[in-house]
Amino acid sequence: MIIHPVEIIFHNGRVRITASVSCQAQGISWPEQLWYELPRELEDRLSLRADGFLVALLLQAMSLGEDIHVEGAVSGRLLRNLEIYQSVFSSWFPAALRPVGFIPRDIIAPPAIVGPPAVAAAFSGGVDSTLTLLDHSGLAETDAAYRITHVLFVHGFDIPLAAPEIYDAWAGRFRASLLPLGVELIEVQTNVRQFVDRLPWIWTHGSALGSVALMLEAMLTRFYIPASSPYSDLEPWGSHPITDPLMSTETMEIHHDGCLPRVDKILRIADWPGSKSGLRVCWEHPDSSRNCCRCHNCVMTMIGLELAGTLSHSTTFPESLDYQRVSELIIPIGEIQECESTIARAVNLNRGDLASPLGAALRRSRREARIGRAARHLKQMREGLWRRLFRSSGNS
Repeated sequence: MIIHPVEIIFHNGRVRITASVSCQAQGISWPEQLWYELPRELEDRLSLRADGFLVALLLQAMSLGEDIHVEGAVSGRLLRNLEIYQSVFSSWFPAALRPVGFIPRDIIAPPAIVGPPAVAAAFSGGVDSTLTLLDHSGLAETDAAYRITHVLFVHGFDIPLAAPEIYDAWAGRFRASLLPLGVELIEVQTNVRQFVDRLPWIWTHGSALGSVALMLEAMLTRFYIPASSPYSDLEPWGSHPITDPLMSTETMEIHHDGCLPRVDKILRIADWPGSKSGLRVCWEHPDSSRNCCRCHNCVMTMIGLELAGTLSHSTTFPESLDYQRVSELIIPIGEIQECESTIARAVNLNRGDLASPLGAALRRSRREARIGRAARHLKQMREGLWRRLFRSSGNS
């Protein structure tokens, strides 16, 4: 794989940082250019280094088994970190990912920060990113070196590039809610998903977020990636407290932030006016003004808001909580402990009406998981028996 020289061009009144990408594998269909588009006033604060492009494409190169030739400058610290990054991901997904080599044109430290230093966070309007925003904005963060000054809202991740009206509507809503916090919204567009969608997005979203931040490494000293899971439920995932900091360079630290149970996060953010008017958690059915109120993510969020007593005031959840739908939820194995935490919180708040249907969903999900494990075990035993019979028949 070759990452060709990074260029900055102007496009539709904005500034676009772009690089051509080529690979040796046959049958790969992706755009000629990988690009990131930002407000034009940030032109002098963009990085012409290849750090972000390397991070964005690393897992893809590992899946193809191709070394990465970089026709540009790369951070020495980042290169060392990415050796460990590869070791982690190849141990998590050994059948799909294997370590590759890096051949950069130059290995040098990033330049000094241009202009006032800034601290940013990834922001989607969801529970995780809202907690990170509130914990590290002027409301709570006392250390200026860690205080968020900007948030990056990315178009092209969960909101498709083909749906600008949805993105623009949410961006306008977020900008209004951020104003009292003194935090600036940076609108970013990118086609990075078209380069990594051969792999599951749950593997690649962390490196995609890191790549966006690295486009601004001439501006940022810190970047927060909000956590998806609490420490009790950590599993191999694209964004993880082990791997996210490994995308740091000499001048910018990347932090994985907020590994708390989801219900605790919701209770902490529920009273913020921005949560009542702009909480966006539905990625299955993107809409410009509301959450669907029916998918797993919506229902679990609505349960937390109901426990906080703010669901009826949350304008992006126009439907009431359907308790029958709660009882029919399928709780993934990785969310069992989070579900238990939510049930315990409901019991402590004397909300047996919520604890009961959620408990029914948890019991059924556990039962189905046991049946699934037993079926897989039986299948493996049968396959092993047939292999032994085949070998004993003299066919091996």
